Amino acid sequence: MKKIVLSTLVLAGLTVTSCNNDDNVADNASAAEYLPAKMSLTIDEESNGYDFMYDAQNRLVKVTETADVDTGSFKFSSNTTYSFEYTGNEISKVVETDYTNFNGSETNANTVYTFAKSGNTITLNYSRTSNGETSEGSESIQINNQGYLLNTEWEVYTYNAAGNLTELAGDDYRTVYEYDTKNGFLKNIKTPRWVMDYFLDFESFYVNNATKVSYTDDESPEDNEEYNVTYEYNVANYPTKMMISGSIMTIQYNK
Repeated sequence: MKKIVLSTLVLAGLTVTSCNNDDNVADNASAAEYLPAKMSLTIDEESNGYDFMYDAQNRLVKVTETADVDTGSFKFSSNTTYSFEYTGNEISKVVETDYTNFNGSETNANTVYTFAKSGNTITLNYSRTSNGETSEGSESIQINNQGYLLNTEWEVYTYNAAGNLTELAGDDYRTVYEYDTKNGFLKNIKTPRWVMDYFLDFESFYVNNATKVSYTDDESPEDNEEYNVTYEYNVANYPTKMMISGSIMTIQYNK
């Protein structure tokens, strides 16, 4: 069973305060300049962060995700880097480098993904090396004509007319999303959307931003839960803070 309620981005919490009451946000000439550069979250003894780098076409070339937890008796840190390569308009390679340290025990892993596309079917081939051992495999996924992820071998994605993900369903669980009408903070990134969904779990921030997330699990109903996500926005109606249950994720843009 794979449980997805919110990505690491939203494992914080937020209360909505908007700087602009205009719910109908129109694109403008400067909109493409709003690209997330850094995201950070601190909850008690835990801190998490993302750093984003882009090419001249506003496509991701590198994303670094860090996490640190120190309770005194329990220490954990991780650093995951995704590097993206393109051939023309298509993604050609993703390299994932992982480092974890659990109470002094270190693990290093490197995974190289390449892709073969036939119509709306994409085959991901991977080679993973971890602590000297190498494994290889492949997986097929389906996308639609807009490049949205429709299904993997484990999950099915459903969207509304605006392009927001409304449901993510596995065999025995599902996550349902509701949205604001402001600009999604990932809106201007030109990397194919299925790539970010598959590798980064950024499913619910492309067009607008998720304001409510409901998770139900048929096998483990005690895990059922619901989150309300609230935001503060800048003058262009892009979120600068996300809040859930008092925890705050800050978003910095390159403008």
